[in-house]
Amino acid sequence: MDESLPKTDENSAQAPPRARDQLLHPETQITGRFGQYQSGFWQLALPALSARYIGRTISQFFNWHDSPNPFLKRLYAIGTGLVMVGFTTFYAKRTLDDMKRIFSQAVGCELGKDPQEVGLRDLWKSENVIVHRTMRNFFKYNARRYATNATFFNSLIPAVGRKIDEKGKFDIYSSVDAGIGITGTYLISDVINRKETFFERLQNFIDIKINHAGRAGELITANDLIALYDMQAKENNPAHSISSLMATEQWSSVQAFFARMADLMNQTYHNTPAESQANFTIPTLIYLLGNGLLDPQKTEQSLALVEVANRYGMDAVKQMAVALQSGAKLEDILPQSDAQGMQQPAGANLPEESVIKPRSKEWAVPAPELSQVEKQAQRGGFVPTRA
Repeated sequence: MDESLPKTDENSAQAPPRARDQLLHPETQITGRFGQYQSGFWQLALPALSARYIGRTISQFFNWHDSPNPFLKRLYAIGTGLVMVGFTTFYAKRTLDDMKRIFSQAVGCELGKDPQEVGLRDLWKSENVIVHRTMRNFFKYNARRYATNATFFNSLIPAVGRKIDEKGKFDIYSSVDAGIGITGTYLISDVINRKETFFERLQNFIDIKINHAGRAGELITANDLIALYDMQAKENNPAHSISSLMATEQWSSVQAFFARMADLMNQTYHNTPAESQANFTIPTLIYLLGNGLLDPQKTEQSLALVEVANRYGMDAVKQMAVALQSGAKLEDILPQSDAQGMQQPAGANLPEESVIKPRSKEWAVPAPELSQVEKQAQRGGFVPTRA
């Protein structure tokens, strides 16, 4: 036996092909790629910092830095701090608005509440892991930003204020410089450590693939949904990450599963002509993902849930999920669902102000009842037959 070949043990021999390959050929670790993701916050904050020179010029012109009036002396620093707080608040408000628009339907279904009435408290109460983590990130990052903004108000600290009043080398401009330095330190840490969150990836996905913001012709693909699924799995439940399935025979089933969802979403949002009933929206995807109802390692069950969600809506999925959790078999649930006569929704009931509602129905061209993807999936034996 060639001693130069890597040795294997029982664990590596029994591992999935991709995992086994990583044991024999470890991935090359990259540590020199900085700034892989830069938050949109900094696209506002950095120009805002340069705007401080307007206040500085006014302060120097009127000689406020030497004024006996404590408020005038500190006005430049206070004004700079208020501008930074204003930009942080503006960005936080826009982000929160997106969170409400994107999550309101999924959370409303979970809590039995009208999506129009879903507020910040409801988002916080949600047990949907995607919503919960997004809320944690929202408060975590904004707390850091406001703490950084607060350093511009250091002149209001008595000890610092006395130092400024002494008219020595440390003046009000030094006070603002301290705030700028701390802001720069925070930016450096962001460049080194910051990673894109699932919600930020989802915002880009919606804007490009559904709203087509400057990207006409972009279609939702299976790989788009695979990337979204794997990202949230690594954030919330690493054991459900599917990257280890790529070199297995199961991968073709995984791709077919995500291709079916992509096909439904393209028809729902009129990216492609309507070939069958399609009502599979972003809120539906978030509900299924965030409540752990999609598992590519259980393709048959997951695809059945997708078809039920598309045909009957999220309330039917809730009934089906409860039955599965109680130990019912998939083949027993689907006929019962039809027998109970759950009503088919007339269309996507997204809030009027939603930025992700389907575009004009005029774009949808009627075609045969079943899509080619659906026909292929049905021949595979794991899609509920339409009535």
